[in-house]
Amino acid sequence: QGGISLSDYEMMLLATMIYCEAGNQGWEGQTAVGYVIMNRVRSALYPNSLEAVLRLPPVSLQYPFPEC
Repeated sequence: QGGISLSDYEMMLLATMIYCEAGNQGWEGQTAVGYVIMNRVRSALYPNSLEAVLRLPPVSLQYPFPEC
């Protein structure tokens, strides 16, 4: 799979969402959430930017973004 470069802002968004979704999980759970998010960014079925993927419902409805 092709690599995706993330800006500092995007890294903060990704880390925040991983914490919101799996902050109470171990490393494996947090890594799984990160993989799901990045797989969506790579997929033609989802927007091709990290922020756009993170703002899709229901994620944006479950949590006040970018804070938990």
